[in-house]
Amino acid sequence: MIIEDLINNIDEDYHELNQKAFERVMIAENIDTISKALTNFAFRSGPVEDIHSNHQLTQTDMKTLNNFMVNRLSYVVKLIIEGRGIELEYLIRSNALFNSDWDAAEEDDGDNFYLVKQELLKWNR
Repeated sequence: MIIEDLINNIDEDYHELNQKAFERVMIAENIDTISKALTNFAFRSGPVEDIHSNHQLTQTDMKTLNNFMVNRLSYVVKLIIEGRGIELEYLIRSNALFNSDWDAAEEDDGDNFYLVKQELLKWNR
């Protein structure tokens, strides 16, 4: 198996390995871990950390914001894991009413793809 092919979804084993990864991760027991990881990735490791380090947010403010994010994301993750599509669709469609004038989403992997590739390359040596 060539790592590049696996990473780029060309390798025949990709779908099986990807499915197994989802099965390991996307279980109810991991909701807390997933929610905290997503909060760190999408929220904490971004502009809010710069704002916090510039003393524009107190440690208490950061704890409040992080807890809010983790708790909200845990609900969303639970909907996804449990396959509760009706609730998820309602959440998405009803909240879309309030952000129609926002800029379009620009996918940002935060170097995750690169880091995954580096990890896989370590195992290929």
